[in-house]
Amino acid sequence: MSHPITTESKIDFISNNEIQYLSTSTDFASATQIDIPLPEKPIWIAGIPHKDGTAWAVAFEDGSLNAYVVNKEGFSETEITPNRIPSGMPLIIYSSNGKLFALTTPADASPLTQPVIIETDPFKIAYIATNGDLIISQNGTETHLAVNALPDSRILVDEHNNLLLLSEPTAQYTHGVLGDDIEATGITLVATTPEPKILQKISIPERDVIEGIYPIWADMDNNGEREIIVTLSNAQDGARIVAFSEDGNLLAEGVPVGKGYRWRHQLIAAPFTPTGEKLLAVIRTPHIGGVLEFYRLTGNKLDIVKTIPGISTHTIGSRNLFTAQVGDFNNDSKTEILAPDQSHTHLGIISMDNDAINWLDLNAELITNLAAVNFEDAQISIAGGLSNNTLKIWLP
Repeated sequence: MSHPITTESKIDFISNNEIQYLSTSTDFASATQIDIPLPEKPIWIAGIPHKDGTAWAVAFEDGSLNAYVVNKEGFSETEITPNRIPSGMPLIIYSSNGKLFALTTPADASPLTQPVIIETDPFKIAYIATNGDLIISQNGTETHLAVNALPDSRILVDEHNNLLLLSEPTAQYTHGVLGDDIEATGITLVATTPEPKILQKISIPERDVIEGIYPIWADMDNNGEREIIVTLSNAQDGARIVAFSEDGNLLAEGVPVGKGYRWRHQLIAAPFTPTGEKLLAVIRTPHIGGVLEFYRLTGNKLDIVKTIPGISTHTIGSRNLFTAQVGDFNNDSKTEILAPDQSHTHLGIISMDNDAINWLDLNAELITNLAAVNFEDAQISIAGGLSNNTLKIWLP
């Protein structure tokens, strides 16, 4: 594994380049905007707190990286080690002793996904190998688990350092909107302590596939146990949202789209109601119409309780499923979604209880993930890479 961390090193911050629930508030519309010109079109971005501002890294199509230190006074280019990752691999950055690093992978890792840091002291990572194994590496010792992982599955980590990933790939459903025709037919739960082992393998109905690259792993009903939520698709009915328990039982289902090759992009489970009730946010058919759906887990059903049209969070053929963020973006003490319109040239502040969307013009197309940095002093910074070769950053 090529990384500069030793057992004596301390990791200060690690980026999260996925959709987050940001528990603090910000006035996004009046935020300071910093535009950084880039040498070419960006593919992935990631940010972390850094000194009196933020540090951001940008990955380009060939895997080369640029990095910048940013505050309200402006920006400056900075070093990142290494300065290249495998082409197309999602980007994770971290800081150690004030220096900026990109998390890299060994030669046998799948380039279609990224490793995850399980622990920082001692340093422990997990990654998916090209042969489908899950590899857990610590202090030079590797444990291989034959999980038959989906090559582009993201690995999720819970508070107990358990891992969740998609597995059992198949080419039976040739929709191909997420980068290839390979989708998962299983979900695998893994323990990493005290010894790595497979805890549970969940199989889905035979005619379905899991159309996605990661589950949502959240306690929807606040009973102290996480549900595993995936999008199941088939050629007859299209996509529907399904929840499993961690022991593999089917808990609840939503209604299917009703037509094959119609997808649902599940975003996040977050407290979207004034009472703090968790709802699941999903975009139905983001490529053709794009309707935001809010789901409530009720008994054995996932009921749609609200829909808002005009939202698109994905581009056909891309593995980038992270073009949204969730939090209070207008200081009204309500949880909103920040997400693109159909053209991806505007970002909307979208509230469940208000059909009027506040759209902010990007003056170009969002072509990377929408990344967020949550500061220790309860402030939020947002960034996106644009088609005009710009990294646009909003500072609090």
